[in-house]
Amino acid sequence: MIQVIIGEVEGQFAGRIRARPEKLYEEISGKYEFYYEGQALILTFMVKDGTLYGTSENDDEEVELEPVELESMSFETTDMDGTFFEITFSRDENKKITKCVVLTEGMELEGTKIEG
Repeated sequence: MIQVIIGEVEGQFAGRIRARPEKLYEEISGKYEFYYEGQALILTFMVKDGTLYGTSENDDEEVELEPVELESMSFETTDMDGTFFEITFSRDENKKITKCVVLTEGMELEGTKIEG
């Protein structure tokens, strides 16, 4: 009987995450700083109409991030040049989203949230 109750609670919680990702998107929103070949790169993530978007400081293009697995905060997107990106966010010991890992074309870049 306890297993049934736990299963129901987990199911309800998981359903809320899938049904209401806006709260998670708001937590993700902000600026993240990455370093590549000695230079800083700033990516900004924002919510528009309930959808998560990202852009770089050197580009006006906003790309929609498609959720792959919300529980693990994994997303993917393709920019206008056709470059595919896998993006994963993570929490610190205080449960705040503070890190972002971007995988693209064999490169892995780790960024730190600096604003938002």
